[in-house]
Amino acid sequence: MNHPARKTDIWILPQGTLALVRPLTQRASEWISQHAQDDSQWFGPALVIEHNYLGNLLNGMIQDGLHVTQ
Repeated sequence: MNHPARKTDIWILPQGTLALVRPLTQRASEWISQHAQDDSQWFGPALVIEHNYLGNLLNGMIQDGLHVTQ
């Protein structure tokens, strides 16, 4: 039985000691705007985050049903 592929909501791009977290759907953009700190850093459309904070962020995204791709 074939299952439909899930659409990726978030794309993670590791960049040295930082990672770029790029929302690919409206739902993901809304999630980030609700959960990211007001003083967050952005690189174009991607949230810039240190690796030591990435795990908690990803756990929250996944728990809320977002599909994350690296």
